[in-house]
Amino acid sequence: MSAATTASRGFTLPELLTALAITGLTLSLAVPSLNNVIAGQRRATAVNNLVGSLHLARSSAMTRNEPVTICPSADGVNCTTTPWEQGWLVFVDPALQREPGADRILASEYGLSGTMTVQSVEFAQALSYQPNGLPVSSRGANESGAFWFCEASSDTAGRGLWINASGKPRLVDQQANGRPFECTD
Repeated sequence: MSAATTASRGFTLPELLTALAITGLTLSLAVPSLNNVIAGQRRATAVNNLVGSLHLARSSAMTRNEPVTICPSADGVNCTTTPWEQGWLVFVDPALQREPGADRILASEYGLSGTMTVQSVEFAQALSYQPNGLPVSSRGANESGAFWFCEASSDTAGRGLWINASGKPRLVDQQANGRPFECTD
């Protein structure tokens, strides 16, 4: 009879090293994509938070029949000249003075996570809604405008939130002139 041979139950060192190399290569390709997914989710959350605040401001202005303002705020109590990503307030603003009182604050958002930036030209200081639901910029003019959201850790383009002349927000991928939103530091 022939001698019994023992069966191998493991991997050889070259097989193990090959499997680890393939796994490492696969992970190195997946991690940048995962970072973009996370950045996209962070941006979507920021857009949704601002849209919710805009809807609250507009509907409150029409329901209460008095102006409601949304402005950037770093402390959750006062309007400030800080960037929008540091937070914002929604408050009843009868005289359109952008001076919230503790009893007039309807909602506040305390800063966005990550390296998100929120920029606006028309509404850099504030956006108010009149009782008829129309938007008013800090210059006192009824105008449309945009907010745009950029994530520094992402290689995707910025997303915009367009506020039309009737005050309704709409998500857009480019400016009114057809160019992409430019994310600046």
